[in-house]
Amino acid sequence: MMTWRQHLVFTCLLLVSVVAIALTYERLSQTADENFHVGCGLEWWEKGTYTIHPMNPPVARIMASSLVHLLPPRDVLPGNHTLGQRYEYRTILMRLGVLPFFILSCVMLLRLGIRLYGVQPALWGLALYVTIPTVLAHAGFATTDMAYTAMYLWALVEMLGWLESPTVMRSLRLGVSTALLVCTKFSALLHWPLAVVLMVFSQAIVYDMQPQPPRMLTRRHGFTFLLTLPVAALVAGALYHFSYGEMIWGMQELQQFNNHGFAFWFYGPLTNEGVWYFFPTVFFFKAPLPYHALWICGAVIILRQMLRSGGDNICQLFPFFAALAVLVPSMFSNINIGVRHVLPVFPLLALPAGYVLYLLWQKQKMALKALSIFLLLWQVCACVRSFPEYVAYYNEAAGAHPERISLDSDFDWGQNIRLLADEVHKRGIDKIYVCAKSVKAKDRNLQFFMPKEELPCPQEPVEGWVALARAR
Repeated sequence: MMTWRQHLVFTCLLLVSVVAIALTYERLSQTADENFHVGCGLEWWEKGTYTIHPMNPPVARIMASSLVHLLPPRDVLPGNHTLGQRYEYRTILMRLGVLPFFILSCVMLLRLGIRLYGVQPALWGLALYVTIPTVLAHAGFATTDMAYTAMYLWALVEMLGWLESPTVMRSLRLGVSTALLVCTKFSALLHWPLAVVLMVFSQAIVYDMQPQPPRMLTRRHGFTFLLTLPVAALVAGALYHFSYGEMIWGMQELQQFNNHGFAFWFYGPLTNEGVWYFFPTVFFFKAPLPYHALWICGAVIILRQMLRSGGDNICQLFPFFAALAVLVPSMFSNINIGVRHVLPVFPLLALPAGYVLYLLWQKQKMALKALSIFLLLWQVCACVRSFPEYVAYYNEAAGAHPERISLDSDFDWGQNIRLLADEVHKRGIDKIYVCAKSVKAKDRNLQFFMPKEELPCPQEPVEGWVALARAR
């Protein structure tokens, strides 16, 4: 059980991170995908169908569009409002709809950490998680990635609880969480079964090595698991208005999309063919260096402890197995357009990293205590420095030109148009050439922020101000 002080620490970490996310709402313009996701969600709310871009399941889109659908639009509220104010109002509503997923991810991360490591290591891990700029970035956008992270953690918590005690209630919760996971991203059809297999088989091997091996799976597991299947089918059916054909259609469309690939920049030039080391590379550069050092040390410490204890603490390796289940299948994908597609890896590895911080803090030597504080402050400073463009964060190893590594949603996702406009007004620029993808210029409503004399990208050298977005 957590003490009141520990509850207070959790609440403070959650509130500070939520504020850090919310402060970006009015600073950053909509990314390339946000308005599109909300449009798909509004179809679900208003028409009861889900036919627009079905290769992304509806859970995150339903939430992102919920406030836009339920609250009155700005143009019917009292008072006179400009188009720009309506745009900002809609953007805030969209992003507020996704914020509960971040809160859920924090709660589930804490629950998972307490189960595997204890309360204090879980709080250290949470402190690392909420200070990763990449995490805060995608928690502040109306997209599917933070929702998938939260659902993945929730399903993991429910699975471990069900393995420990297969009650009817836990089976029902497992069915609900699994259905919501799959209906957030179809990637779960690859990630989730692999995670379960890795965890169950590793623990079964360790149990088998014991002098008197306990039974890991019993008949009760089998009986109660049968409850999860109809529950999962019922929840998924409700989300698709019981039109299962739309769900199958979405899976087929995603498969076709992956077969054709998607143009992306990774150390140049543009290509449609996936690179197997894309996700491990961007994961390294898009997370703070203290975080990497800590989770690597955590892996070493846990393995040493496991060898000494005969495998009794095998469950402490579960975050690594669950992270590998996300990372490894993604390495064979042709859709290499951002580390956001493996976002669940960040909280999972934050837990063993927090475990190491806890061990350092528990040592009697003041130097080790100081080291734990130094590493955490280093990460906090990296987070503060990257505000408000968390999405463009790269760690120190990326050097002065991280754009040479990867672009797209790892660097320029259209989120900086508002910041560009602020800089234009600050400098008193009356005329500027904007070199950006035309559909993005339309979707992001550049005319709401930029000067009236916003000129198209020139085809030859010109004099004056030019704003250059990433090539696509």
